[in-house]
Amino acid sequence: MRNPIQIDSRFPFDFTQGKRGNDIYFMDNQQLKDPQNPSGPVTVRNLKVHVDRDLCIGAATCVAIASKTFVLDSEAKAVILNTLEQDADNIIIDAAKGCPVAAIIIENDKGQRIFPA
Repeated sequence: MRNPIQIDSRFPFDFTQGKRGNDIYFMDNQQLKDPQNPSGPVTVRNLKVHVDRDLCIGAATCVAIASKTFVLDSEAKAVILNTLEQDADNIIIDAAKGCPVAAIIIENDKGQRIFPA
């Protein structure tokens, strides 16, 4: 079981180590799916997931719904974890639907947009 995310501004986030963030504590084993493109796009099964960082407001609804897929970075923007395969497709889609600003874009393997429609 993962520890809850805790506010702790004493530690700078190092994406290469995946340990601690400016604003959020990251467990040692939390690593990004794609460190070069932390908000995607990434592919999991038949879905392509991307977070529009310009739209993301850091509400963290996605983190609450799909905690194996999303976490907030030091800029309070959603990034995609390498554990996203542990969340079912419907959970990832529900996280996108829960975003108050529709910042999470989900497409199928044919490039057709699932959400937002």
